[in-house]
Amino acid sequence: MNIEKRIKKIVLEREGYECRICQSTEKLHVHHIKPKGRKGKDCIENLITLCNKHHFKVHTTLTYGIWINRLRQLILLKKPKMSLIPFIK
Repeated sequence: MNIEKRIKKIVLEREGYECRICQSTEKLHVHHIKPKGRKGKDCIENLITLCNKHHFKVHTTLTYGIWINRLRQLILLKKPKMSLIPFIK
């Protein structure tokens, strides 16, 4: 799951170097919205910045499909960052 450094930099800059969910600037990850295992690509439209805590939650939640759809909305529809809060609990 190696993403090119230049693509990571573009995504981090687009996100303002903060987690798209909680705005943390600590321990950031560039996350695939559509996983590579499901034919997701390493393109900026398919990537989002998440902190370590939320990156872990996205990968361990039973409602992974809901996360994917909400993350897509954050990028493609430019929804407010706080729209994921109900799915974190």
